[in-house]
Amino acid sequence: DLEMRFWEGDYRPELRELTEQETARVGLRHFFSPSTTLLLSYIHQDKTINFSDGFDFLAGTLETELDSEDSSDSFEGQFLWRAGGAPGAGIGGFNLAAGAGHFEIENVSTLYALIDFPPPPIGPGPIPDFQEFESKTTHDNVYAYGNITLPADLTFTIGVSADQFEEEGGIGEKDQVNPKLGLTWRLGSGTTLRAAGFQTLKRTLVTDQTLEPTQVAGFNQFYDDPSGTTAKVYGAAIDQKIGNSVFIGAQYTVRDMEIPAFFFDFDTFELLLIDADQDENLGHAYLFATPHRWWSLSAEYDYEKIEHDPILQLGFEEVTTHRVPLGIQFIHPSGFTASVKGTYVDQDGSFEVRQFPFGFEPGQTDFWVLDAALRYRLPKRYGFISIGVNNATDEEFSYLATESILPSNARNLWLRPGRVAYARISLAFP
Repeated sequence: DLEMRFWEGDYRPELRELTEQETARVGLRHFFSPSTTLLLSYIHQDKTINFSDGFDFLAGTLETELDSEDSSDSFEGQFLWRAGGAPGAGIGGFNLAAGAGHFEIENVSTLYALIDFPPPPIGPGPIPDFQEFESKTTHDNVYAYGNITLPADLTFTIGVSADQFEEEGGIGEKDQVNPKLGLTWRLGSGTTLRAAGFQTLKRTLVTDQTLEPTQVAGFNQFYDDPSGTTAKVYGAAIDQKIGNSVFIGAQYTVRDMEIPAFFFDFDTFELLLIDADQDENLGHAYLFATPHRWWSLSAEYDYEKIEHDPILQLGFEEVTTHRVPLGIQFIHPSGFTASVKGTYVDQDGSFEVRQFPFGFEPGQTDFWVLDAALRYRLPKRYGFISIGVNNATDEEFSYLATESILPSNARNLWLRPGRVAYARISLAFP
């Protein structure tokens, strides 16, 4: 159980998960002309997951084991056409990306559960349970994105996508049309302004890849949300280049989401499907500087505020997190690089208590984490040798790892209590 929750000791020591995945793919790219391109992609994937867990409760123990087998196929095609100048070229132009896709996933799962009560006359003794489930998910989509670049380096992104999603044995059918609108303005003073507003439907992605454009005006479209999630996204950003050595900027994004979720209504004794709400406010600011060709400095600020319906069972009702990473890096021409980064974290919210009497309780934490690393670049670009230590001061702290909820923050997966030392060799064969 690697998920990091807020309260100390809140983990499942018996949880184990094994995933085996085989993927085959074939693609075609054909240039009809320098401005016209056709892309075709086919991916097949077989995946098996074995999940087991067990825990004690007041009257006995519960052991569960789930075996899941997926067989997936995706077919995609995309047409690219460009006329005139490219964005940032200072002249007008237009480019188009249009495509369609078909995705299928067939799943067979078996669940074995054993409730181990005390034997008679104290209890009923062991009670086994075995269930088998089958489901099929299909998804079809079409889309078109146009980027119109005016001579003043002003680029408008206008697009639309349509999705037809069906999950037999799950959330059912969902059809949705999603508008896309973005703006990128590159000013002569080194300033870039960006803004976007769009809607998405989290759909089936084999190997989490697609030909469809994954961003609008630099704002991410697709996240690893539950399938069938509808998200409305609004964002604004400014990036400024000062000379050749200083870069500053800020970005703010709002995501309003409706997530399909099942819950058991104890009044009617029915299993109901609803659209649960989740709201995310995400901010990021940065300052990067290279005062000397051997030195680089960085200062960043991350803000997250997440609120959602507790029925989603993500470990909290609401949480606000502030992170301030400060770093310095020394890069020597001989190939050696040394870096040090300190990160301040402040987090507060209402966090789930998964022990009797259950419920949610308020919590707050703040702490510093220090990381250091040394890297050597092998001659002739053959790769790197790295050694480092995360949380060098061996800091212990409470923290809810929101990066497991927001995959856009995967850069924070290293944030763990306790010191971690590592060594890494990366080889390349140019």
